[in-house]
Amino acid sequence: MRNWLLVLLNLAFIGAGLVMIRDEPHMAIVTIAFFGSCLAITLAMMFQWRLNSLVRVRKISVVGGVRIKPRRTFLFVTGAWMIALGLVLYWFGDGYPLLFRLLGLLIAVVGAVFGGAALLGRLPRGHLRFDPDAFELGHGSYAVRIPWDAIGRVVDTEYHMNPVLLITLHDERMLTVVPPDKTAAAFKLIGSNRAWTGADYMLMPSQYGITLSALGSAILRYVNDPAARTELSPALPPPGLTSQA
Repeated sequence: MRNWLLVLLNLAFIGAGLVMIRDEPHMAIVTIAFFGSCLAITLAMMFQWRLNSLVRVRKISVVGGVRIKPRRTFLFVTGAWMIALGLVLYWFGDGYPLLFRLLGLLIAVVGAVFGGAALLGRLPRGHLRFDPDAFELGHGSYAVRIPWDAIGRVVDTEYHMNPVLLITLHDERMLTVVPPDKTAAAFKLIGSNRAWTGADYMLMPSQYGITLSALGSAILRYVNDPAARTELSPALPPPGLTSQA
């Protein structure tokens, strides 16, 4: 219901922009661009939730030992959108205070940084990895390996209207940090996550191109079924294809 109210509110402002486009074209363009962007974000989030509600996972298997990385396309598109929106707010916001126009310019600069970093492969960072002994979370400069038996609770919920998965551990001392000198940073992140979400880790499946139900089902399967973890062992090469130097 809340999402539909946001849709109607954004449509109302877009309609107001269309009405004033003849008398106040610059103000109308700014209004349509801003609330049109808000509408697009709201509809995208609603689509994610709709997709998650339609997908019913009965059984899922994962290829073990493979890093699942966030999609660069998402960040690149977001950066391009921020550049376009920021420039519109700056160039057509001459009827607004200077601070408003500078804010638009800042949005464009941030979008350029994000888009450029995605294009160069610098962002996004991190990964997910399923291994027989642990679930690995990559954080750029380090990785945290969480033994399956250390995972106590997996809950699907929302955070700022985004579908997320919350993971709570039995005991954070069971995890391993690679390299070890990043252990302090890893535990600092856990403390921050607990303060904001009440859980040790929060995962946003859409960043990886995975539905909420698929990722949650995969993690729970290997948490609850120790025998299934053996399938996460990397496959051996077929006979006759190995070589020695």
